[in-house]
Amino acid sequence: MHAALVERIAPAALPEALPIRMTQRASRASSSLMLAILLPGAIAFLYPFALIALHLAIDPAMRAAAIDSQSALPSILTGFAFWIVLFAWPMKRIVDALATSRSIAIEGAHATVTEETLLGTRSWQEPLEAFAGVAHNVRSSLSGYRHELLLVHPDGDKTLLMAVAERFSQADIDRLCAILRCAEISSREAYRLPQWQGLRGAFRRALSLVGSRA
Repeated sequence: MHAALVERIAPAALPEALPIRMTQRASRASSSLMLAILLPGAIAFLYPFALIALHLAIDPAMRAAAIDSQSALPSILTGFAFWIVLFAWPMKRIVDALATSRSIAIEGAHATVTEETLLGTRSWQEPLEAFAGVAHNVRSSLSGYRHELLLVHPDGDKTLLMAVAERFSQADIDRLCAILRCAEISSREAYRLPQWQGLRGAFRRALSLVGSRA
């Protein structure tokens, strides 16, 4: 569950010491708004592919030409892969988040995360040394701006939202870094690597999917 979709954290107070245990739930309003924004674009972008698929199904000559062409089919599949990356994958994550709750437990030198979704429960564990550090991020939301403290992982899907408040002082950030035994990193550094890794991963999955259907 992405940090941007989290609406409620319990307990809401900034952690004071290990062990840390918290639960998080997604914002239904934010998730629904993001889905409403993405859906029209997804339909509009998919429309040409639907027309092509229809003509290929009813027109044997067009189907034969597409099969004989060395560039037509790869171009269509590449375009469909981009549609999956730009629309289908983000919408899937938003729909998943609408019914997701997350429990985080940090004790000793490990972080354990359990997520409950419509499809069941999944858990994963990472050593604290695998995280890049703590980042202070300011995010705009439906109600204005909120300040976040993120425990950043090189895999963006494993970045953990540790606290949300109207503001955080440098002392708050330093205290959380000391508790988690990690350094503070800039928000720019925090998002650069995870975003690109997530995009590459989604694109590879999309290419694999369309390749298996070709």
